[in-house]
Amino acid sequence: MRKSLSALAAVLVGGMLLAGPGAAAHADTPGTVTDTITVGASLGPEGVVLSPDGSTLYVANDNSNTVSVISTASGAVTNTITVGDFPTGLALTADGSTLYVTNQGGVTVSVVSTASARVTNTITVGSDPSAAVLSPDGSTLYVTNLVSRTVSVVSTASAGVTNTISVGARPYGIVISPDGSTVYVANQTSGTVSVISTASGAVTKTITVGAGSAGVAISPDGSTVYAINGGDNTVSVISTASGVVTGTIGVGTNPWNATVSPDGRTLYVSNYRSNSVSVVSTTSGTVIETIAVGKHPMDLAVTSDGSRVYVTDNADGTVSVISGYILPAFLAASPSAGTVGAPYSYRFEASGNPAPTFAVASGMLPPGLSLDSDGVLTGSLTTAGTYTFVVSATNSVGITTTSEITIAVTSASAPTPSASPSASASPQGVAPAAVPVKTTATFTG
Repeated sequence: MRKSLSALAAVLVGGMLLAGPGAAAHADTPGTVTDTITVGASLGPEGVVLSPDGSTLYVANDNSNTVSVISTASGAVTNTITVGDFPTGLALTADGSTLYVTNQGGVTVSVVSTASARVTNTITVGSDPSAAVLSPDGSTLYVTNLVSRTVSVVSTASAGVTNTISVGARPYGIVISPDGSTVYVANQTSGTVSVISTASGAVTKTITVGAGSAGVAISPDGSTVYAINGGDNTVSVISTASGVVTGTIGVGTNPWNATVSPDGRTLYVSNYRSNSVSVVSTTSGTVIETIAVGKHPMDLAVTSDGSRVYVTDNADGTVSVISGYILPAFLAASPSAGTVGAPYSYRFEASGNPAPTFAVASGMLPPGLSLDSDGVLTGSLTTAGTYTFVVSATNSVGITTTSEITIAVTSASAPTPSASPSASASPQGVAPAAVPVKTTATFTG
């Protein structure tokens, strides 16, 4: 590989509920490698990005100057695109039509049409462009230039550089806030994160993080940035509101990059030297699992539903596919009304991986009913009234609750009296009509 693989190695960034075996019950156990996709032993897969619909995976191969196009359904390489020298970073437009490839071995970014799988343009930027990110509206591409110590601001309409921003030493990882107002750049040698205002095109703050910070990730709500510190095997947790490091998480050896799950609850960190991925709970700030993957894992991409995480294994020429951790989400939770004395049964359901368990979080169930951990609400109703309660679904990722649920229980109806079995019975309370009787008498003397 062209880049140094030392401890400071450069990093690439790229209703309600029905319980029991719901959608999550059929998912693979989270934190397991469910598949290994072969890209090519000598290709050096590094950067990775998913198409918006999740059907296609694009992998930048730094040793072969190519991008592999992979079907996620079959796990097969369906096309190979030749790009520039030593491609590392990838950025894909929101509609999936255009792929931008940073060619770290030179000074260019390749523009690829995903429809034709061909390079349609080449943009000249700074020296050793390493990673890139697009603005939410797709109008601007931000590129980190490792040797130039700059970020190139590129108009995607004109394919020209409109601004060049000086940052720290060896800028690598780059992310943008969901609203597009702020760009965060990890400076590997400086051990800092540069905060850039996209409105002014200037650095507004520099945050000191750990040693060798090259990877960077951002939470879906933009409230937290994670700096991946390859030099001291940690992740710095940064509040974007204050620009202050609020925590430090120990992970594996020489962490390389990271991605955050769509629900924001899980951070996946690739550990280059450990050949593993650390799974971090963003709620507790602790590692909840360490997953063995291929040799020298680098970049990561997660599906929009969080069910799969793709990790490039640079030395093996493979992509490891990991089953993701997913916060519970209620699918059905609107039980019907009931009647005193009648049997009652309702099943709550929630997605999530691992499969969640259920409990009454607050309020009162109707007397005679109970809720088990599988989400089954059963029993025989005993007391009329209106009962309000909240149900929770919990797994190792976190806890989700329903809004208030109300069940109305009514009294049993009084039985209707049955009629007399006599065929000639009269309606109740009505006297029978008089029937005239004719008689004949015979007298004898």
